[in-house]
Amino acid sequence: MEARDSRYDLVRCIAIVLIVFIHSMGMLNGAAPVGWSPLRVEYALLKSIISPGVHLFFLLSGALLLGKEEPLWGFYRKRLRRVLVPFLIWSVIVYILTGLTTKGFDWSSCLSDFGRRLVTNGIHGTYWFIYVILGLYLITPLLRLICRTETGCTLLLVLTIPLLYFPYLNCLTEYVAGFWLVRFLRPSKPVIIVTSVLLVLGFLGDFFQRVLTENSFPFEILVAACVFYLIVKSSYRPRLSPAIRILGDCSLGIYLSHCLFISAFTKAAEWMSLPIAAGPFFVALSVLAAEWLLMNLFRLLRLDRIPVC
Repeated sequence: MEARDSRYDLVRCIAIVLIVFIHSMGMLNGAAPVGWSPLRVEYALLKSIISPGVHLFFLLSGALLLGKEEPLWGFYRKRLRRVLVPFLIWSVIVYILTGLTTKGFDWSSCLSDFGRRLVTNGIHGTYWFIYVILGLYLITPLLRLICRTETGCTLLLVLTIPLLYFPYLNCLTEYVAGFWLVRFLRPSKPVIIVTSVLLVLGFLGDFFQRVLTENSFPFEILVAACVFYLIVKSSYRPRLSPAIRILGDCSLGIYLSHCLFISAFTKAAEWMSLPIAAGPFFVALSVLAAEWLLMNLFRLLRLDRIPVC
């Protein structure tokens, strides 16, 4: 596997854009009851398109990390620097801004309160992904041993399939699946055809389910796996412009900071009395534009070396 493959960069760019859209759905979430109303159809269509975003990151992480050969301490040191350090920096920023915008916030106990929130995912709800991915990093050396052979990796994948029905635990299946798809599922015309059919069926299943019920069968995981495989196994390697590539290069920084912009632009949309149907598009596109400017500013100021993005 090459150190830099534009197909993986494309997956990363798509994933972070979808995640921003996921968290921009505030005005539309719960706005329409189940059924075939126009608003509900828009909600179901958008959710079916954007829901694979987080799953793409788990698939991508497994694909890039489980096949690497590196010293144990080197692996943990690199992960701590690339994930834990920016997570702590942004957690402090988000916590301080939360305190400044919360009436009656008790600053006298802020240190203990911050520590408690940090270990219980209380800084911001969207940060759950960081806790899960750090947990996966902890067991990655063990998973690497199991996944050295096709038999071991396939058996592990099969044994973890039941976890797909459990939130947060399903990430382990996706983590292993990302590596298995890249390393052991060799592309061929029948495989590509089957994957494409499953992608369409998974998307339609997710759409109709979201129109008709609030219950969630994990169709989005199937869609994410199919999209991931079709992109990374494509013979075409896209040429991403620097303007687009920055979304992938700074995806972690965008993930950690976008919650601040989501809140601001959601309030702006409500203040402007935008139609509910237009709200998610206004918020998501505004957040992406703001994040693009912020990440470019960080690079200009060399703050990406800290790192914060």
